[in-house]
Amino acid sequence: MQPTKRIKLDSDTILNLTCSSEFYNQAAPCPAPLRRDSTDQQRLIDLSLEAVAMIVSHLRPKDLYYLTRTCKALLKYFLSKTNRWMWDATMRNAPGIPMEPLSFLSIPAYAHLMYSQFCHLCGKSWVPRISGSCFKRICGKCIPDASVWYVQAAKQVRLIDGELSDVIFRHEYISASFQVLEGSLTDYVDENKNRILMAELDEFIARYNALGDTVTEESRRAFIEGVTKGRTQIKRCVILIERWFKERRFAELDAMKNQRVSDVFARLRQEGWGKEIDFMEDYEVKAISTHPRVLRAKKLSEAGECYWRKIMKMLRKPLERSRRLRLHFQLRDGLDIIEEGLYNHYRSMPRTAQVDCRPTFVDLAFMPDCRALLEHPTQPDSPFSELEAIIPSLADRWESQTRDQLSRYMRPYFPGLRADVDVLQLAAAVFPGVWPRCKHWQDPRAYALHYPGILRHPCLRSCLCTKRKVPASRTHSYEHAVTTHRAGDVRYNEREGSYLAREARRLAGQRPFDVGVLPNDISIGEQNIERMQAVLAKLGLDPTRATIEEAAACEARLRCLACESEHTYRIYDWLAAYEHTWKHYPAGQAENYASTLRRVERAEGVAVVRDLEALWHPLEDLDAEWCCALCPTFSANGWDMKIHLVQEHDIRRVRKAIKDGTMYLHPWKGHYHGQWLDIPPSLFVYVETDEEGGAVDGDVDEDYESSSDSGADFDSD
Repeated sequence: MQPTKRIKLDSDTILNLTCSSEFYNQAAPCPAPLRRDSTDQQRLIDLSLEAVAMIVSHLRPKDLYYLTRTCKALLKYFLSKTNRWMWDATMRNAPGIPMEPLSFLSIPAYAHLMYSQFCHLCGKSWVPRISGSCFKRICGKCIPDASVWYVQAAKQVRLIDGELSDVIFRHEYISASFQVLEGSLTDYVDENKNRILMAELDEFIARYNALGDTVTEESRRAFIEGVTKGRTQIKRCVILIERWFKERRFAELDAMKNQRVSDVFARLRQEGWGKEIDFMEDYEVKAISTHPRVLRAKKLSEAGECYWRKIMKMLRKPLERSRRLRLHFQLRDGLDIIEEGLYNHYRSMPRTAQVDCRPTFVDLAFMPDCRALLEHPTQPDSPFSELEAIIPSLADRWESQTRDQLSRYMRPYFPGLRADVDVLQLAAAVFPGVWPRCKHWQDPRAYALHYPGILRHPCLRSCLCTKRKVPASRTHSYEHAVTTHRAGDVRYNEREGSYLAREARRLAGQRPFDVGVLPNDISIGEQNIERMQAVLAKLGLDPTRATIEEAAACEARLRCLACESEHTYRIYDWLAAYEHTWKHYPAGQAENYASTLRRVERAEGVAVVRDLEALWHPLEDLDAEWCCALCPTFSANGWDMKIHLVQEHDIRRVRKAIKDGTMYLHPWKGHYHGQWLDIPPSLFVYVETDEEGGAVDGDVDEDYESSSDSGADFDSD
């Protein structure tokens, strides 16, 4: 097959073709056969003009300049006059480079000035300043040898033309014609100041000698104006070059610094700090990026391992802090999942008191299985997927374990009780509440605390009431994060290990339910139980077998003889009577606890009390907390609950809502004092008893009948 014929083109045609898109769409011609004994440089020289044009069209002046410095053959090839078109092609690939100096310099000389940052006399590196109209880089050591003091320069010019010297070399106007090195307007007698380059002075003298022997005043003035104008243009070109060089240098330094910062973060990710870096805030990442040891114009690989250890010593503290905070918030997410899982497990409508006494996230978080999944998630993408599956089983296990612990605690107070009887359902099973630092009631001992309300009692869970300190954040990070989880999203002081917001302290320090907080002294618990048994005996119930439901359904009522007066008598139910006994006998023998209580005996008296209780509104006890069974979490005091039922559920009869379970007492919030009545003596003739327990005859006052009828519609308001 005959080889393709080479296309012969001149340099101008090649330059125009390389800048057009049609040139790259054509098939590339075959190069001339290479000689076997030629070097690699000779092979590039022997390429066809079309191939060289294609290569040069992708180069910048910087690339072509460095290519010329590789060997003499390429230097001679690219600097030949016939190949100047290659330099013109490279200038089109350098946007932003100043073009004004090209009126004074050729493109190869301009590239040498721009990209050769060495002294043109001694070869010293990094000389950014361009000196004089000769466009050369001269270092500080070479300036004394390459320059002359302006007074000596004036003497040389004076030998040619005295008037020209007087005009050009005036101290205040010398910078208009020459570039003054180490210029000073005040110190003009120091020979090291106000110096002029010899090459620039020689060029000035040569241009003046070109005017001829006879120089007129007009030609001298025109020469001075030409020199001044040319100096202004050169000065402007030098400023543009230095500005471009400075911007380019700053861009290179910024690129090196950014690359070093990227390398530092990549190295940190390789060493296992990737999650901590992603968790950091923007200002924290910026603080690391702008640190002097990180933000340097030097490659990280050149620093060495010793310098990397110094960087890690500086970054370890913020990285460890980020890790602690990341694990803290990850743990909080897990605790939120536990709360949501418990709510879904116990969610039932209508809501009951048993649902309100469910375990909390604190109870499950300290169980070994749950804690292992919270501290060490198995799946990075969804770390708590396994935790969601075991929440129901953990809740059931906690309920059974807690119930067994409370039963074992309470059963010694009932020695003769059969094993099949649930001791926690007994009305006399009142747990002792001797907590001196209790903030919830004035006298916590007088509160009849039964199961399951004890499971959520604040005094059994708060560090303030149990005299226990909140775990420190540094030594017990897991315990601190769990116990302060519901303290609110307030600013956190990690050094002190406490929350700064005062209103959050009441929620800080929530601990899991612990039966060991209850008093171990059996004599303390016997006071509560014997007191309640005395009250149950006065009501006619079995003090050791009566359950909470039986005591609540009992229609018998008690009256206190010690509190009766001429104007009023007071009637109590079983809870109110238990609380009232602490008023007269806060301590003492068991037989004295209920000595002042008497039971309302006759049927007529019981009927009168029942009718009067119908007038007593259940919401009058302002210390009681009520729950709405139709809402997942709503609870409020009595009157706020009544407004809630009317506005949200259109329920107006409060007694009916209490009877059918729509509204019930909160098992652990507030303090329900029980039901008691103040009855005038005129209405109490049928309920008085003598010393033997018999009733005294009498008639019911007419005011009672009218008041009883008037209270029929009390609940409908």
